[in-house]
Amino acid sequence: GGTVTTIVSGFNSVASLVNDGTNLYWADTTSVTKLVISSGVVTSLASGINNAQSLIAIDSSNIYFSDGSAIKQVSKNGGTITTLVTGIVNPFGLAVDP
Repeated sequence: GGTVTTIVSGFNSVASLVNDGTNLYWADTTSVTKLVISSGVVTSLASGINNAQSLIAIDSSNIYFSDGSAIKQVSKNGGTITTLVTGIVNPFGLAVDP
């Protein structure tokens, strides 16, 4: 063990975190967010999401997440949310095959 350090707070129901060595990404119930590890700068990449389910996966350029009925993606830099799959019910996990 060691000392616990809070790096960011104020988010709802964050269940999974992923990092790419430079940034930390997470989804809570309404948004997908990025934290730059070296600076602590926090940026919302996608907001207004209905029930983001806290499921998240990344590849070299995108973030994938579920809103409970679809799998969606957004660039690691933010921008337009693209729906990839619809008609699913509460997926249990996400993974990306590099």
